[in-house]
Amino acid sequence: MENTVRNKMRFAGTPEPLKALVQALASEDGKNPLSFERIIPLEPGEKAEEKWGVPSGPEELDWILFRDETTLEYTFDTLGKTPLPIFQKIAERFPEPRMTVEYADEDFGENCGKYVSEEGSTELKPAELDEEPFDFACLLWDRDPDEERQELMINAYEE
Repeated sequence: MENTVRNKMRFAGTPEPLKALVQALASEDGKNPLSFERIIPLEPGEKAEEKWGVPSGPEELDWILFRDETTLEYTFDTLGKTPLPIFQKIAERFPEPRMTVEYADEDFGENCGKYVSEEGSTELKPAELDEEPFDFACLLWDRDPDEERQELMINAYEE
């Protein structure tokens, strides 16, 4: 069974481009705030993984446009990998606002990373993590790194 990957997309900019981005990323009917199909459409017979990098769209989606309307954030899970082609297409289509992507596998410290685009740039580039991969992953999954380390030690001792 493939692991789940937590993905967080954060955009920083001015209200008008962020509002346009919210509309562009939502499904045509407006029921889904993040539609991979709207970002990279699939032709009949094409597999999602070939175009999106993941076998299906976002799961466990949460999004928020912060009160000051200068920050937009989407947090969602995908199966096995992070949808890098989706992120790259968003960066290409929306050079403003600045985009940051963070992702981490549920096996804390494995398959995790960060990408950023500078405002006005259509290129998404890898970036250094601000903390150790294990801590980074725990924080992205809203877990306490110290508690997770203790749990790992207990599990290793019981084996």
